[in-house]
Amino acid sequence: MQEKKTRAGTEDFEKLISSNGYYVDKTRFLRPLLEDTGDVALFTRPRRFGKTLTMTMLRDFLKVDRETPGSTELQERLFKGLEVMGDRELCERFMGQHPVLFITLKDVAGENFADAVDRLADSVSAIANDFDFLQDSPELSEENKRVLGKLMNKDALLSEPTLGTLKSSLSSLATMLFKHFARQAVVLVDEYDVPLAKAQQMGYHKRMATFYSSFMSFLKLKNWDVGTRLSKKGPPIFKTVMTGCLRVAKNQIFTGANNFTPHTVLSKGFSSLFGFTPDEVEAYLGAFGLSDCMELARKNYDGYRIGASELFCPWDVSNFVITNNTHRSRPVLL
Repeated sequence: MQEKKTRAGTEDFEKLISSNGYYVDKTRFLRPLLEDTGDVALFTRPRRFGKTLTMTMLRDFLKVDRETPGSTELQERLFKGLEVMGDRELCERFMGQHPVLFITLKDVAGENFADAVDRLADSVSAIANDFDFLQDSPELSEENKRVLGKLMNKDALLSEPTLGTLKSSLSSLATMLFKHFARQAVVLVDEYDVPLAKAQQMGYHKRMATFYSSFMSFLKLKNWDVGTRLSKKGPPIFKTVMTGCLRVAKNQIFTGANNFTPHTVLSKGFSSLFGFTPDEVEAYLGAFGLSDCMELARKNYDGYRIGASELFCPWDVSNFVITNNTHRSRPVLL
């Protein structure tokens, strides 16, 4: 078996697995995440706690093969040997079964509102271009395709005085994916709080909050519907999962959201979905011949308690492993 490698900072699940990176298995949470959370699930955790990696893991587990819908060839390769593969019933129901709309908002910031919107338009147009195959879909109307063409063109998005197409972009894309695949879409929003947090810092929060409430209006769609998630009937979105550092207050973005479930650092459920437990750290260190460093790692990198779980910061542990994997004779702290 090829020796595993440490990949601190790698936030993309497929890239991590394909490069033989060491992965702390969090796939045991896929069943409760898909079955036991509401239409909209929000997870707030500190920075560098593995939020993006977990979101891309969820994306790669669910995403449908655009050429052969229902094929699980990609998932069988990426998830081989991971815990979820022992849950065949879950895999048969969900693995490779949904179009996924993934967007990260970590770069949607600027010195003013216009700069922030410009960066959002960059992100949306890039995502829309990933779905350019929808231009040839017989399931989409000419109006759908016109909107898609505008979403693919950043300048067209920004040329609208009201920014209406940009505001409704996620709703539009999710609806188009639903129509094309006859399968409800899953929407994943990473670092959802960055645009509002940065706007607060730079003094344009009020304007951004008004805009952002419209941009997130897809949350108000009726999502969860087990009976229609793989058909042409029903709402276009099956589930929305969001991550961030903070639960944003004093705005209306969650007003009207159906079955909204927040999981903060004070919540007991999913407490170890992000971050490393002591057992996971011990296994990680052992995989790289550093078992004797567990107490040193605990002393310096332990200290988080979320819900009922004692946790380590993944970024710190991974960098500790990288550093000491090449300096075994004398443990080096970060």
